[in-house]
Amino acid sequence: MRPSASQRLSCSSAYCLSLQGRIKDLELQIGQARREAYTSSFTQSWFVLFKSQKAASIAASTRIYAEDSTRFQVHPAPGPEEVNWQHLWMTYKERDWRAALTWPLMLLVVLFPITLVTSAASRLEYVFCPEATAGDPT
Repeated sequence: MRPSASQRLSCSSAYCLSLQGRIKDLELQIGQARREAYTSSFTQSWFVLFKSQKAASIAASTRIYAEDSTRFQVHPAPGPEEVNWQHLWMTYKERDWRAALTWPLMLLVVLFPITLVTSAASRLEYVFCPEATAGDPT
């Protein structure tokens, strides 16, 4: 919907009214998108895209503080092959559930072999050093 040369030189009332109507529609869409963004769950990190390197460097050098007075940290984006794309779409609840389900398994995997090694070492000590008893200090 690009205006012609004559429309650019003399803004007809119908054309100006159509642009004003389109602007109002876009403002309503922006307001709706903001409300949806505020009600959705937040993540710890975001990707921000800029049209130019200059805009990115200006944004990176600006000090931005969150509502809880913690400072936002700006880092260069990782390469596309370094991003876990499936993980980006997970909510906090899903991440918390995964952590809650994997912690007991990790503890079992870590502690069970340590228990086996410790008990095997004590058995080997008993086999190779039968004169040492539990009550006698060595």
